[in-house]
Amino acid sequence: MVANGECRLNVNINDLRKKSPQRVTGLLNAAHEELPAFHRALKEYVSSVDTNYAKTQEELFVGFEGSFGSKHVSPRTLNARHLGNLVCVEGIVTRFVGKT
Repeated sequence: MVANGECRLNVNINDLRKKSPQRVTGLLNAAHEELPAFHRALKEYVSSVDTNYAKTQEELFVGFEGSFGSKHVSPRTLNARHLGNLVCVEGIVTRFVGKT
């Protein structure tokens, strides 16, 4: 990530699940509590690896990939019970209305 000049680190949930299943459960069910901890840890780690890069990047982000289980939804199945959860929404954009 640092070598490529990117600001997003993609984490595979399956790898995280092997190390800490409780953390993944908390992440999927209460993302609003867990995500800030991931962002802080990434910022601290990048700061320890390359301080100049950490200063030039205002924000660093964590993206997730892998098996979301029941949290893998389509736009039609996404509803209010998913509020506060980390979900993977997969669909096809057929029309975009707005400014580009």
